[in-house]
Amino acid sequence: KRIDPKLERLRKREEEAKEVERLEKFKTWGSGVTQQKSREEQMAEDAIEMSKPFARYKDDKDLDKLYRNRSRVDDPMAHLLTKKVESNKPLYKGPPPPTNRYNLWPGYRWD
Repeated sequence: KRIDPKLERLRKREEEAKEVERLEKFKTWGSGVTQQKSREEQMAEDAIEMSKPFARYKDDKDLDKLYRNRSRVDDPMAHLLTKKVESNKPLYKGPPPPTNRYNLWPGYRWD
């Protein structure tokens, strides 16, 4: 049986190309797809920030938006802006229970 050297080289190149493609696929999945997306988004945001001038003035809309969206600890109106999370669990319906040391209301399955 004769082996054609040109066909053999072509077959080897195809195998190497498949192996490289397989390794690239594992490299992508190994580093984390979500982390890679977030890294790219961060790079895009950084590029936008780098294109802005270093000196920021009062009339800068992006800076104003950043300051307005920042939450502050001493803000007296902050409790009005946050949304309260309501629980879907049923509450205890029965006679008033004795108080416990944590002043917690019993669960709905409490007898």
